[in-house]
Amino acid sequence: MQTDLFGWTTIERRWGRIGSKGQGVTLSFPDRAQAEIIARQVRERRKSAFKRIGVGYQEVE
Repeated sequence: MQTDLFGWTTIERRWGRIGSKGQGVTLSFPDRAQAEIIARQVRERRKSAFKRIGVGYQEVE
């Protein structure tokens, strides 16, 4: 999560196989509270990755 030049809070998400270009999406929110709600929901979904797709998820800084 970070703030852009216009004061909006952005969340950047990236995924893909190791060694590939991968994919990504950037979401923008007018305030930080909305962005934190979405980020929390994304993290909760990622916790169930092993059950859904058989591969665990590791958060990268």
